[in-house]
Amino acid sequence: PSCPQNALMRLLKDKKVSVRLQAASNSSCPQSVIGHLAEDEDEETRCTVAGNSACPPSILERLAEDADELTWKAAVGNPSCPPNILERFANRKDWRVRELVAGNPSCSPDVIAHLASDENAYIRSVVAENPSAPRETIMRLAKDEDGSVRCVAICNPIFLADTK
Repeated sequence: PSCPQNALMRLLKDKKVSVRLQAASNSSCPQSVIGHLAEDEDEETRCTVAGNSACPPSILERLAEDADELTWKAAVGNPSCPPNILERFANRKDWRVRELVAGNPSCSPDVIAHLASDENAYIRSVVAENPSAPRETIMRLAKDEDGSVRCVAICNPIFLADTK
């Protein structure tokens, strides 16, 4: 929803977390307001900022280092997350973190290729549905040993376009 910038500036100083959350979730929120909310003492507010599609990459870089797990996961899952941040998270032991990276359309071709060889078939299937996955990766996953990965890969528009 659209909200005048001066109103959003007033909201970010409100004592009620619920009010700041409304500002943090606003996709029309100006970067200056997002920057203030990214420093909020409330974890849920920072997490909401990290998931906001309007959050700029520079702020997502900071939020990816947040002490709150939900906040840094939201930053890593945000499609605007910088590729260098995604690369740092691509080797985490937690498959849920690798899932966020594998499905992120900002993921670099090198990281996508790396995750396409993940031991976890589910991660490979997430790579197979990533709209930014290179053609070669999708074609390789279409021949994966796991049937569910193959199924996802052959449904990817990249694969379908190549077989027409």
